[in-house]
Order: sequence, then structure tokens, then C-alpha cells
Amino acid sequence: MGEHATSLPKQKIFRFNPGKTGKVFPPKHPYLPKGCGACELKLSFNPKREVCKVCLFLDKEKRYQYNKDLYDKLSKDPKYTDVEFDEETGGLVATHRGHNKQENNKEKFKFADKKMTGAELEIEAKDILYKAGHSVIFCDELKKGKDGNKLSALDMVFDGKVMDIRSITKDKEYYGYPIRDKNSQLKKYNSRSDVKVKADTVCLYFHEPKWFTPEKIYKGVEWAKGQTSKFVVKHIVCVLNTSKGAEVITFDIKE
Repeated sequence: MGEHATSLPKQKIFRFNPGKTGKVFPPKHPYLPKGCGACELKLSFNPKREVCKVCLFLDKEKRYQYNKDLYDKLSKDPKYTDVEFDEETGGLVATHRGHNKQENNKEKFKFADKKMTGAELEIEAKDILYKAGHSVIFCDELKKGKDGNKLSALDMVFDGKVMDIRSITKDKEYYGYPIRDKNSQLKKYNSRSDVKVKADTVCLYFHEPKWFTPEKIYKGVEWAKGQTSKFVVKHIVCVLNTSKGAEVITFDIKE
């Protein structure tokens, strides 16, 4: 009778004995996010972000120490400027002296509250992420190859991962063009002979958070996939400039 009563997939969790295993939930608990089966904690779940709240806390603690160690290193490196570490939030910012600050691009984009250039949007994204405890390091974009030509580069290292950033300057039905263009940039960067770890992440920054919806990202990805023979983007990090500060939402792209 017990086997019959717990025959359905979601009912099988009741065959699990926490007292014997020493775990709160079974490894394949259907109510937790995909990929959390190996976690030993499983104490709470935030359905909005699909991330365990305990994991969020632990990640924050690890990130604080990692950023502090990196600050100690970069603050002594003459190739970097504007290196700062926030003791309260654990945020870290630094800019390589070879970073393209887009000073020649004076085009301004109109938003509900102000007009901003691409450079100003990039700096704003950096600042709000820093205040939220993240690490943002602007990369060297002026490096040249052996032939003397400038190499393809990406914009930043965000929380330890290299990626290219694009600010969303217009409200669209979906964001296929930015994703397609950044996919092309990733491919060029990955083709460099000195790149050992291939880049697979794009960051989209929303000064206007109301322009963001998950559907616009998913639809943009499908459109961009149809525009290229090789789609290398595996993760899209969306940074929203909300009234409470930076909100980061990450999308993992399936093959």
C-alpha cells in the first residue's frame, strides 16, 4: 500500500527518511531549482530568484573575501586605476588604464529622467553594482597583437567572469540585436590565440528597469540564434537599475 501511495514522481519524496540520511530533503526534491541536488543544506527557497537563500548568504560571504584579496592585489598594480573596495558591502571596482572610456562618443540616449551617453551608462552600471557588493573590473581594450593591430576585447570582469556589456537604450519587443552583436564580439574574442578560457557571457544593462521582461530576453535569444551559425552565448546577465539599487538576474541559455 505504501508503494502504491507514493508511486507518482512527486510522491516519491515521502519514501525519503531524513533521520537515516541526515539531510532535510532528498537529492531529487522536485520543489527545489534544477542543479541544487548536490547541496547539503536545502534549508530555504526563494522562488523569485530560483536560488536557495542560504546559498545566497554563503556566496556573499565568499565574495566579500575574494573581492578584498583582489583589491589588495590590484591597488598595487600600476596598470589599474580607480581601485576601490567597500568595507561595508564588499564591492570592488577597478579600471585598466587601457580601457576604452568612449570619450569620443558623445551620442546621448534619452530616458524618462535624463539623457546619457554610452560611457555614462557603463559607469552607472559599474557604480550601482559596486554599491550592491559586486566586483566590476573594466578590462584592457587597447592590447595589440604581434602584427600591431588592436585585438578584440571584452568590457569587464564581473564577479570573476569576463563578459561584454551592452546598455539597453530603447524599449523593444525583444532584444535580439544586442544579443546577436555581443555574440559576434564573444566569437572574435575567443578566436584570440592568447585566450585560454572562452567567454560565454553577455551583460545587458537596463537604466530603465521597466523595459526588462524575461520574455524579451528569451525571444531575443531565439531570434539571435537564427542569425548566426555559431551561438556561443550560454549566460545572459541582466542588471536592472531599480529604486533599491542593482538587481541582477541571470539567464542560462540552453543549446
